[in-house]
Amino acid sequence: MKNRIDIKDLFGGLQNQMVAQLNTNREFILHPGSKGDSLENVWIEWLKKYLPNRYCVDKAIIIDSKGDLSNQIDLVIYDQQYQLKVFMPFLRLSLILEVTLMVIVLLNIRESKLKVLES
Repeated sequence: MKNRIDIKDLFGGLQNQMVAQLNTNREFILHPGSKGDSLENVWIEWLKKYLPNRYCVDKAIIIDSKGDLSNQIDLVIYDQQYQLKVFMPFLRLSLILEVTLMVIVLLNIRESKLKVLES
């Protein structure tokens, strides 16, 4: 038994799992809106699983400091430290003071574009 893990192979295996899940959803979910939601949810769940707990991942509509609304953002990564929660009877509003990363378009990502980084 060797006492070494090939990091490239480890991340390659994780990538293969994700690609398989994305391809299955892409192939067998026929409704365009449901297909898009399912692909976004795969990314959200994957990032929640592997990012440090300090970061949150979700879909969001961003409200800026002037009160202006963005369109729906498919994937937002934000630092939990900069989040204020406001609860109202029929509304859960999270005030995020800093967005770490926004991803607007996920549907154009194809398996051929996912590569394991060479060291």
